[in-house]
Amino acid sequence: MLSLIYVVAIFAVLLDSIKNPVLIKNFLGVSSGVILFSVFAVIAVLRILGRRVLSTKAVTTSFFIGISLFCVTAVLSTAGVFGGDNFVYSKTFLNLDKLFLLSAFLVTIGIIGQGKFFLNQFQKGIFYFAFFFVILWGFFYSLLPADRFAQLVKEGDLVESLQFLALVIALYFCLRLVKKLLKSKKTKKHALVFIFLAIGIFITAGDEISWGQKIFSYTPPEFVSQNNSQNEMTLHNTKSIAAYISIIYILIGTYGSFAYLLIKNSLYAPGKILFLYFFTPALYNLIAFFNVPNFGIWSEPAELLLYTGVTLHLIMVGRVNKKFLS
Repeated sequence: MLSLIYVVAIFAVLLDSIKNPVLIKNFLGVSSGVILFSVFAVIAVLRILGRRVLSTKAVTTSFFIGISLFCVTAVLSTAGVFGGDNFVYSKTFLNLDKLFLLSAFLVTIGIIGQGKFFLNQFQKGIFYFAFFFVILWGFFYSLLPADRFAQLVKEGDLVESLQFLALVIALYFCLRLVKKLLKSKKTKKHALVFIFLAIGIFITAGDEISWGQKIFSYTPPEFVSQNNSQNEMTLHNTKSIAAYISIIYILIGTYGSFAYLLIKNSLYAPGKILFLYFFTPALYNLIAFFNVPNFGIWSEPAELLLYTGVTLHLIMVGRVNKKFLS
C-alpha cells in the first residue's frame, strides 16, 4: 500500500513541476510538497522502527534517478542566473523548485531505504557525504528566482518541518539509549545525562512547532504574547531568552565539533565524521553577529544541520558497549 502512495506522491510532484505549480493543491486542497513530506516522514519512521517498505530495486532506482535529477536541476538553476529570472521557465515550462524537492526526496529514500547491512557497513560514509549533498542542494536551490529559497526556510515551511522531524528522531534514539543504559548499574550514571538531553530535545521540538499553535490555531496566553517577540507559544522567542539563542548554538556547535579531541568517551563526544554538522552552525551564528547582508536567510538551514548532527550522533552511539562504561 505504501509503495503505491510513494508512486502517487512522486507523480503529484511531477504534475506540479510542469506549468501549473499548484495544480495538485487546486485539485486536492493540499500541495504536492506536503504530500511528499508526509510520505517521507512515514517511510523514515518505519525504517527507524526496522521495517522495509520498498524493494531494494526500488530504493536503488530512486537514488540514481534522484542524483540525476539533482544534476539537471542544478545546471538549469545556474543557467537561470545568467539568463534572467524567467529564462528557464520560458524555455522549458518547468518549475525547478518542485524538481529540486523531488530530487532530495528520491536521494534520501534511496539511502534510508537500503537494507540494514548496507546502512551499518557504510554508515559513516553516508553521514559524511550527506552533508555535502545538503549544502550543494541548498546552494543551487537558492539560485532560483522569486525568493523561492526564502519561502522554503520561512517558519512553518519545509526546513522547519525537517527540523521537527530530526528532533523527533533524535528523541527516539535518545530514549532508546536511556533504556539501554538503565539496564546496568555501571551505566546508570550515563542514563541520567541522556534523560536531561531527552528533556531538552523534547522542549526544542515543541518549540519548533510552537507547541501546536499553528496546527490547532489557538491563541497563546496573554502573558506569553506580551513577552514573546513573535507572539508565539515558544521559549526561544521569549524576549529574555532570544538574545542568547545564537550563543547557545555556538556553544553546542563548538562542543560537537571539537569534543572528540578532549573527551575519550565517545558516548559524549560526536565523532569527527560529524564535525561539519556542528562546526557549520557554530560558524554561521558567529558570523551572524556582524549582520552580514542576506546572511540571515541561512539561519534555519544552519539550525537544521545542528539538529541533524545531534540526531546522527545519537544514532551512532545507539549500541552501548564497554567503551561507554568508563
